[in-house]
Amino acid sequence: MKTSFAFKNIFRESVLVSLTDYISFGVIFFVTIFINRFYGTVQVGVFSLIYTISQLSIMSLGSAFSSILRRDVAIDPSQKNSYLSAVLKVRVYILLTVLVIVLPASFFFVKGTGNFFYFLLLMLIAKGIDLLNETFYTTYQAIHSIKRFSILKICNFSSLGLLALGVCFFKLPLHFLYEIHLLIPLIFLAINLFFYGKWYAPLILKNSEPQGAIVYLIKESWPLIINSIFFQLSSRISILIIESVNGTLLQGTYSLAVTIITGITAFANSISIVLFPYLTRMFHNDPKHFLRKLNKVIMLFFLCGVLILIAFKLVMPQVFKVIGNLPENAKQLFDIMSYSIIPLFLIPSVGFGFIIIKKQFHGMFLSAIILIANAILFYYLSLYQGIGGSARAFVMSQTISFIIMYIWLRQLVNSIIKKLSAGNINNGITPAANFTGTS
Repeated sequence: MKTSFAFKNIFRESVLVSLTDYISFGVIFFVTIFINRFYGTVQVGVFSLIYTISQLSIMSLGSAFSSILRRDVAIDPSQKNSYLSAVLKVRVYILLTVLVIVLPASFFFVKGTGNFFYFLLLMLIAKGIDLLNETFYTTYQAIHSIKRFSILKICNFSSLGLLALGVCFFKLPLHFLYEIHLLIPLIFLAINLFFYGKWYAPLILKNSEPQGAIVYLIKESWPLIINSIFFQLSSRISILIIESVNGTLLQGTYSLAVTIITGITAFANSISIVLFPYLTRMFHNDPKHFLRKLNKVIMLFFLCGVLILIAFKLVMPQVFKVIGNLPENAKQLFDIMSYSIIPLFLIPSVGFGFIIIKKQFHGMFLSAIILIANAILFYYLSLYQGIGGSARAFVMSQTISFIIMYIWLRQLVNSIIKKLSAGNINNGITPAANFTGTS
């Protein structure tokens, strides 16, 4: 009975998180389509470049703290106030640092024209505000307040999508499109601060978060920060390489394909987020059971990936009609890249594993290896095989990433199990609930 209740709870939460993620990715996808249909594929390339720079500089630095918050609060929910306060402060520092460094640097490294740098400034700030909102959303997930998380995030992205449609439909100047990307996150940050600020307001007003809070977060998160930078570079470097080798038109086509496939595979990430607290507590109590359960999750994700790949192949002609205004080689590009759906379904199931077992450094090391492999793959295949080579490089990079991560994670967990059997280490994870810096 208890198992049945847990399964129903996981299924319900997975549906809610998946719905939220699909709306989020759907908005990004449709904004890209709106730009393509009303402003042209070149502007899709400009938007993708600005979005890429913002993702690399803001999200890669700040997103790492979410995993630590989600992991430790899942084990000890009473610490949610302290974690929320500390993560918010760290992310404000990150946003200010990025604005001071990245925007001036872009003048030297990016050949922008027109309002490019104004649009970049807006997107950088917008992503920073998104990161602050994400701190609240992560806390809701960690304490299983999934309904609150879903309602807020769905409203957030739905508002953005509707306003973007209005800007494109009435063919307003492009600066309005970037300005609403900043306006909507600001509104929802105000909502979070007003309605749910009671969680952390006393800590901020007194400026008295537990001693060592930020130090502990940085100590636990720095491998994840480097890992996130490597991951963002690994996933975005293709855009930069294709831009330089094949031009903005083909880069825009490739970006459309990546956006669609990423949206399709969002369900796997949603389930992994829901399973994260359960798997964390499972590893904390019984690492052997954790490994068995992880293998079952991977098999389930593989079957889902195969089914989604088949479905995508069947509806691909209709997808082209919806997008419209695509170059001739788009069909070849989409057809090849669709095979990345299976590894993209599998990667989230092992990606969180390194955080759960507190081996973030190993994940960072693997991301460095994957980044180098991806850079070589994309450069040479794009250079010698054109856009078809870029598509093959994308499929190969995702497949190689999963294989390396799974083999490494399995070896680490087996090593922990052996040490537990020999009595050389304590069982599972001991969260630094009081921010003492120990683990």
